[in-house]
Amino acid sequence: MPVWSHDGKMIAFASDRTGNFDVFVMPATGGEAKRLTWNSNREIPWNFTANNKDVIFSAYRQDVVTNAQFPISLMSELYTVPVSGGKVSQLLPSPALHVCPTSTGDKILYEDIKGYEDEWRKHHTSAISRDIWLYDFNTKQHTKLTGFSGEDRNPVFEANNRDFYYLSEQNGSFNIFKSSIDNPSVSTMLTR
Repeated sequence: MPVWSHDGKMIAFASDRTGNFDVFVMPATGGEAKRLTWNSNREIPWNFTANNKDVIFSAYRQDVVTNAQFPISLMSELYTVPVSGGKVSQLLPSPALHVCPTSTGDKILYEDIKGYEDEWRKHHTSAISRDIWLYDFNTKQHTKLTGFSGEDRNPVFEANNRDFYYLSEQNGSFNIFKSSIDNPSVSTMLTR
């Protein structure tokens, strides 16, 4: 699960070289990998924060007592860890995958996960199919951006921080669609 930093200088990845999957970071030009996490559960990097100072990763860790959801490997939550090493912080207590921040870092797009389904099952439609969401750190609000009863995945912001691309099976097999956080009900299929 390698991911590039936004400035192209670092790569974060998961490795099980110490037993379970932990998050590592290394220079994009090569060199020694630095281990960033030491939890006994699987941790997978999804992206870097907008300023490239932290790695965003999913994990199931001991949650705060006020959270009603019990984290399990399937329903992992989002955390950050500094690329220089240090304290892990929880970013979102909701299950989220394939995170993409705006260039300003005030919002993130993510793919939700509501239950178990083989992610490679073709044409799956049900209440647990994945959707694209927006989280705004200023308002602390989650906004559902897609509503197709099948799979919508892998959101990526356009450079303008308003438009986004994602994969969807709404017209058959996975294709790339484009939409906007300003009008998410309108999407355009870009590939066939």
